[in-house]
Amino acid sequence: TTARLVCHQLLDTGLIVDCVSTGKDAFVRIQKRPPDLVLIDYKLPDITGEQIIEILHQKNIKVPFIVMTGRGDEKIAVKMMKLGAYDYIIKEDGFHKVIEPMVKQVLTRVQIENDLAKAYAETEQLLSSLSSIFISVGIDGRIKRWNLAAENLFGIKSSEVLEKPFNEINIVWDWQTILNSISRSQTNSATTRLNDIRYTRADGKERILGITVNPLTENGKVSGYLLFGADITERKHLESQLAQAQKLESIGQLAAGIAHEINTPIQYVGDNLRFLSDSFDKINNWRNN
Repeated sequence: TTARLVCHQLLDTGLIVDCVSTGKDAFVRIQKRPPDLVLIDYKLPDITGEQIIEILHQKNIKVPFIVMTGRGDEKIAVKMMKLGAYDYIIKEDGFHKVIEPMVKQVLTRVQIENDLAKAYAETEQLLSSLSSIFISVGIDGRIKRWNLAAENLFGIKSSEVLEKPFNEINIVWDWQTILNSISRSQTNSATTRLNDIRYTRADGKERILGITVNPLTENGKVSGYLLFGADITERKHLESQLAQAQKLESIGQLAAGIAHEINTPIQYVGDNLRFLSDSFDKINNWRNN
């Protein structure tokens, strides 16, 4: 049969292949251990390939697949592509020659997609772990990334802002200063820094932000920008307290200097008075004797 011929052909390539002849057996195998790729015939003895894929989708089991259809079933092939098929094979004369290269090509594509998905997940995890806010905005002015720190700081979930215009987000801060800084950063293709942006949190408390605007470029052209920032309210308070302490220290040093200058002539007069007193005592003793 076609299934056996295809199975033996793929086994000869060194791939690990598991062959079944019915849709029911295929579903049991896939559910037990999802394979890297499924090569499925549209017409099976007990069920269609379309029904298998729909059942897998209902159970949230995602597997990449290639569908095989008979001649004249091109519309079915297109329909299966819409369901997620990576490719299709028309069972016509010589079709077995395209099976091996197509399977290897799709397996390579699946591996690349998996690697990209893994890298994306790691990037998202890294961005979520940042204590600073990270907001990415595209050339269209719409938000592309909004990390966990931004969610916590502004009280706005990423699902509420992604692909929304950045300048329409409900943040209570100095929008004019922010937008001017973004415009200047994009015009000059240079990073700009804002150290004292006052904003109001969701709980109504006023805080202070430090923000850096970084332009994004692609092929020498600006393609968007990144906003990095952190709440620096506590740092500002500490800086204010330190400045106050330094002022008090300066006043103390000034007072000590003044006291020293006052004490020096007083000590001089006191020493001379004691000298005169001792001298008069000696003179009186001499006269009395």
